[in-house]
Amino acid sequence: MRVEVPGTYVADIVARLFVIPGRDLNAVRATARRDIAAYLNVPVYADSTG
Repeated sequence: MRVEVPGTYVADIVARLFVIPGRDLNAVRATARRDIAAYLNVPVYADSTG
């Protein structure tokens, strides 16, 4: 994704951070897997030729 800040610069966004707080590591990992899989299966993001 390209971002333009008027009057300053144009930049490419190269990473998206996911923060899933919790004390139960297994529950956090399960939630992260589900959320990231859903995010990456959106057609725009699933197309790696982009």
